[in-house]
Amino acid sequence: MKKLIGIILLMAFIFPKDVHADQYMYFQDIVFETKVHKFLHEFSEYEMNKHLNNVDDRKFWGWSTHEVTTHEKVFFQKETLLMIENQGTTAIDQSYTLKVSEQSKIQFDTRGSIATKIKGKIKGLDFNLDTKLDISYAQTSVSNLEEETKINIEVDPMTSLKVAIYGEGYITNGVGRYFRFFREIREGGYEVFVLATEYYGIEKTPIT
Repeated sequence: MKKLIGIILLMAFIFPKDVHADQYMYFQDIVFETKVHKFLHEFSEYEMNKHLNNVDDRKFWGWSTHEVTTHEKVFFQKETLLMIENQGTTAIDQSYTLKVSEQSKIQFDTRGSIATKIKGKIKGLDFNLDTKLDISYAQTSVSNLEEETKINIEVDPMTSLKVAIYGEGYITNGVGRYFRFFREIREGGYEVFVLATEYYGIEKTPIT
């Protein structure tokens, strides 16, 4: 395994460019801090049915839900922005500009007949499931303003360099059924990702 010889965290608590609500599902890597937890898309059909069996079916009107994962911490690598491999005998000097813009902190994934919908500029869950789950929409507005930070990087001989976006967040997921007059009209799974922090990282590793 390559030996890590240096990591520089350039900035924290910065937000990525505006993306679709389920962008976290397309990160290069995202894992739970506690390995026993699963993402919604990892639930087998057996597990989905088992969790749905825990939902109270005596509801006259509205949502009845069963929470599986509650505000569990995740770590992610969003994307790799730059890779340089110096197999020469002299150092390489490289300039790079980091661009930052704000996005929604809350993102969703759904499964079954539960869906997401747009509420103005904010994406939420259908039939007001987000209200049932008491999801806060504070600080979810999107800004088009961008900030740029220019950095100078030196890549030593026989060294590779990677610039990537890393971060942390929290996952809550579960299943639910929606009733009208005791009649189920919709069921499925939901997942809420809340972005906690995001930062650029520079890693230098020796070429072996």
